[in-house]
Amino acid sequence: MPGFWSLNKNKFAVSVLLSNVLVGVNAFAELKPIDDREMSDITGQAFFSIDKTVNPSDSNISYTRLNMGMDIDIQSNIDKLELGRYARIDNETGQQESQAADIIIENMSLGYIYDEQYHIDNPNVPKPKHYDDNGQLITYKDGDIVPFKIEDPFIEFAFEGDKIIGSRIGFGKAQGLLSGDIQSLTGNVDIDIKGTVGNLQQALRQNGYSGCPWYNTFCLGYGDDQMPNVIVEHGGLLSGNKVGTSANLIHHGGSHNGQRDTARATSVGILNGSPFNLDFGWLGSINFTADQCALLGISVCFPLQNFNSLHIGKKDEQGNTIGAADGLFLSFQTQDLEWMKNVQGSNTASNYMNAVQGAFFNVPSGGLQVDFVSSLNGINRAKTEYIDRGQGLF
Repeated sequence: MPGFWSLNKNKFAVSVLLSNVLVGVNAFAELKPIDDREMSDITGQAFFSIDKTVNPSDSNISYTRLNMGMDIDIQSNIDKLELGRYARIDNETGQQESQAADIIIENMSLGYIYDEQYHIDNPNVPKPKHYDDNGQLITYKDGDIVPFKIEDPFIEFAFEGDKIIGSRIGFGKAQGLLSGDIQSLTGNVDIDIKGTVGNLQQALRQNGYSGCPWYNTFCLGYGDDQMPNVIVEHGGLLSGNKVGTSANLIHHGGSHNGQRDTARATSVGILNGSPFNLDFGWLGSINFTADQCALLGISVCFPLQNFNSLHIGKKDEQGNTIGAADGLFLSFQTQDLEWMKNVQGSNTASNYMNAVQGAFFNVPSGGLQVDFVSSLNGINRAKTEYIDRGQGLF
């Protein structure tokens, strides 16, 4: 696979703070033994450790992982991240892939510069909620850097017998905003479309549904699109009721419209046949299914380029970040291969996920959560630079 990975115009800067070691001239320290009582008061762990595991479903596949016991706070910008550039046939269509590489992300950033107005305009992007070493809540102000937080990074190699068939860079836990113009994505993104009946009403109105005519309150016999009009007309009675479903990387358009896209995806959406339940109170519970990128008269397939900042981590009901997510990794494999999702979890089959051949980017819990309106309009990019260079990063 020529040109399997490249990083163009690298502006990736990691600031590592090293303790200054001051050694005075002619200064010597004498090593002295300590007793068991003093030793019991000392705690710590190795900076590096090595784990070896065997795939529980295939004993011929083993993994060797180098763990680095460190925490990293980072705010970085990369002009272009491009991985896996080679000729590839689409797994579903059998045709040549239209994208040049497995992963192409323009202007990728980890972390961002806080702006209160950004969170007002984009309520689906959780506000940062971090604590210092003393357990005190960190309150960010406009202009403050909100770092991308990484815990326990690792490098791992997969073997089939004694042959290396894959490698990956991963993080035990990760939390923060990942921004970029995603042009091609091979991997997995946890995507949720969650909103309320009121939010669904707004999206339907945005798509041209106006409700039932005054002479037919229940839209009886009112064409093929009566259900969206019923929701617009009567949904206000249950506007606070929560509704939602999950989405995936998907083919948008063509003969495979609405089907899963396993490599070099350019869109996300709700898979054909995916169920959607709407509890409509006095009308009862109504079940719908997505078909050909449409659900209830709303398009449910969207270009990845519409979503310029992805949240990685866990959040509370109020939309605040409350913890890091497991399973962020970037891998490379010469064949379809299973990787452990949570390296701190148990070595059981349920803790493994499949990565397709090539470059693969796994974005864990909370990667993309939108409501029915923001899924139509997209999510703006968070501010990642202090100076406006006309690149849309300011």
